[in-house]
Amino acid sequence: MKTILLKGKVLSPFCIWNGEEWTALDYFLINYGKTFALVDQDWILKAIESDSVQKEELLLAIRWNFKLLHEIKSRLKPDPILQTFPLSPEAIKSLSQSRNSNNQGIIKQQLCAHFYWDQAKPILPWSTIKGILRSAWLYWCYTHKGMNETEIKNKNKSMRDFDEELFKWIAVADIPIQNAEFLIQGFSGRAKPAPQGRAPKKSITTYVQSVVKGTFEIPITVQDHQYAQTQEFISHFEEILSLYSDILIQREEQIISNVRYETDFIEELWERVDENIYPIKLWISKKSLTYKLEREKQIQELNTIKGPERLKEARRRGIGDKVLYVAEDQQPVGWIVLQVQEK
Repeated sequence: MKTILLKGKVLSPFCIWNGEEWTALDYFLINYGKTFALVDQDWILKAIESDSVQKEELLLAIRWNFKLLHEIKSRLKPDPILQTFPLSPEAIKSLSQSRNSNNQGIIKQQLCAHFYWDQAKPILPWSTIKGILRSAWLYWCYTHKGMNETEIKNKNKSMRDFDEELFKWIAVADIPIQNAEFLIQGFSGRAKPAPQGRAPKKSITTYVQSVVKGTFEIPITVQDHQYAQTQEFISHFEEILSLYSDILIQREEQIISNVRYETDFIEELWERVDENIYPIKLWISKKSLTYKLEREKQIQELNTIKGPERLKEARRRGIGDKVLYVAEDQQPVGWIVLQVQEK
């Protein structure tokens, strides 16, 4: 048995959504609206029993009237408070507004392990880690083992056969993020500017329980390192990770170009690579490999176009996503960095 140890940290805010949301009934805004306080929904019964509000008034607020609900909560003191999190300036503004809306006050929750819940410790799920490793290995096969485009795309769609070749020997677990810091904030989509004369596309903001800081260690256990595939995986692991990191950065760079967004973030990512620290973006493993194949094909086609029309055509086609999601500090979301410690 062989273990590869990766050390990592959070580079830009992310939220690995656990599929659940907090609504306006789950929290109060305290400290003059600057702190997000989770409460037990028993507060509703306690409020009725205390005669602080009328039952009919509260039921009306819960059903559809966010403005009334916000006003009712301002009269009450939340007790007990289960957890608190800081709020970003924009989140304070949005969650404090008294308006009626179907999605008013909804916040997506970060995935946390249940046995760490008392400490509110977020995790990187094993499925996310294994997805990164699979896509990195597929790209390595594309560049070093002569797999053609069709083979790569087919394997990228269905990993069952590919698991039998290598990944049944590789074990990873959910990884807790140590010294994690949360921030309730908005992630906004930045789209390509509208052509002159057309109305600009509206920026969509989703409010999330984001992880903004934290460190972690990922032990990757290779259970049978005598197997030919696992020997190759172990001996070339850092190069495999480096190549995959490169394509993720190139993909982000292309998206930034597509939407014409100004940021120095890409330069920061390349500086990390120069230090043998590998930036990885969460959520996009499979798309990124397909992006690389499509990009190389389109570059060959673009080489036949000369002059200013070349750049114009490149922007028209675009590669991958045409929306860039940024945090409130205006940096692209979802980036971590990994460094190989042992193998």
